[in-house]
Amino acid sequence: MFQDDYIIQWKCWKEVLGKINGELFAWVFLPNHSHIILKQGVRSFSDTMSSFKRRVTWMMKQPGGIWQNRFWEHLLRNDNDLERHTDYIHVNPVNHGLTKRAQDYPYSSFKMFVEKEAYPEDWGSVVEIEVIGEPID
Repeated sequence: MFQDDYIIQWKCWKEVLGKINGELFAWVFLPNHSHIILKQGVRSFSDTMSSFKRRVTWMMKQPGGIWQNRFWEHLLRNDNDLERHTDYIHVNPVNHGLTKRAQDYPYSSFKMFVEKEAYPEDWGSVVEIEVIGEPID
């Protein structure tokens, strides 16, 4: 569902975060779920998520039924934790078989991180190895 409507998610995040002085640090919108790292604004995370879900539901003209009741929240504790979660977000389309290279998935912040030189362009690619010859027993 979200793959066709990722632009709605992006617009809704921008609108909601603009009102609370928040910012999306990293994100990926997948066909049936999303991952984000949010620099929190003046509201609680639960209030921010509720506002976002209401806005998306209204824009998609789908009363209820598109969101699970809960979400997973994690407070990032240090730079290593931030790096691990950012990597997880950006490699997620590759792990789900949606693309072979993180750079080819259009609905994520990966290219922005490449532009900032946080990742090399080929980071998060599936490596295919061709073995020639007979198997060794």
